[in-house]
Amino acid sequence: MFTDRFSGCLLAGAVGDALGYTIEFMSESAIFRRFGEEGIRDLELRNGVARISDDTQMTLFTADGLLRALAHGEGGRVETLRNWMAESYRDWLITQEDAPGTARAARGSHLLGVAELFATRAPGNTCLWAIGSGAHGTVERPINDSCGCGGVMRAAPAGLYGAAQGLSDESIARIGAECAAITHGHPLGYLPAAHLAVLTAMLARGAEDPAEAAEASLAVVQETFEGTPGLDDYALLIRQAIALGTGSGDMLEDIHRLGEGWTGHDAMAIALCCALRYPRDIGKALRAAVNHKGDSDSTGAIAGNILGAHLGKAAIPAGYLQDLELRDLLEQTAADLLPGASRDPEWQQRYDR
Repeated sequence: MFTDRFSGCLLAGAVGDALGYTIEFMSESAIFRRFGEEGIRDLELRNGVARISDDTQMTLFTADGLLRALAHGEGGRVETLRNWMAESYRDWLITQEDAPGTARAARGSHLLGVAELFATRAPGNTCLWAIGSGAHGTVERPINDSCGCGGVMRAAPAGLYGAAQGLSDESIARIGAECAAITHGHPLGYLPAAHLAVLTAMLARGAEDPAEAAEASLAVVQETFEGTPGLDDYALLIRQAIALGTGSGDMLEDIHRLGEGWTGHDAMAIALCCALRYPRDIGKALRAAVNHKGDSDSTGAIAGNILGAHLGKAAIPAGYLQDLELRDLLEQTAADLLPGASRDPEWQQRYDR
């Protein structure tokens, strides 16, 4: 069960990212003028590949940090997992500043050996600044007051990791929150990441109804972070997203009611709304999630993470996978997150560094 859902989560997230990356900074009038009344439907290729953005890059480095912690026998505590994720994000920053094969790129994460990751794909200023300053932010000691979506768009591996390791939902929520708080200190920057992590874990474990899982995972976040400023506002927005997603209103108008996706809570709400509107059709959900004037790649990536964890890789339209950048790496990372994967000597070589 885990195998198909883990790979589905990472691959569908990357597909949504790539689909939205093409139109991320376009107005709606420009999108529909260029691509027709339904907006963008197919992945655009450059040099034969559908390019991912920083969202998928950082998702890979999130998984890398979690797995490096596990390889060093430190994979059960939230604090040590946070520290290893921060270390991997510092390695991601090398890919934004250096070239493959340079001195800094010769050590650290095995991902520094992947030349294709050395590409600047519209990274968020908050992530660049926060990681460049040392990546020391935590939920208890925030590094800034940012609620941008750069924290939530990379948090899905926390849910897969937690599901594979049999962690409690509360622990998974805290790992997701700490993942985002490394760079985004406002509660509305890290609460959505906690929510996505728990929701992803529930779906990967086999929850049958994504709307019920969305409510149940929200309840976990509310209990875990009770009293946190902004929590009530977040819950109100998410319940609105669930109501709109399970309704039948005009999709674009419903997205406009929720925001534009530039902030963490808006991005999670839009992605969830689109996933719930098309809970059995990843293609329709992703197209809905990206065809708007906001942060299209992030909302597409999160919607893909949600439905990919629910429906699995087999539900992703084959045409979306054929030319997806770094597909093999995404599948290998999903496999490395599976229970028992660490018994493979090649796994140890990748992460024991």
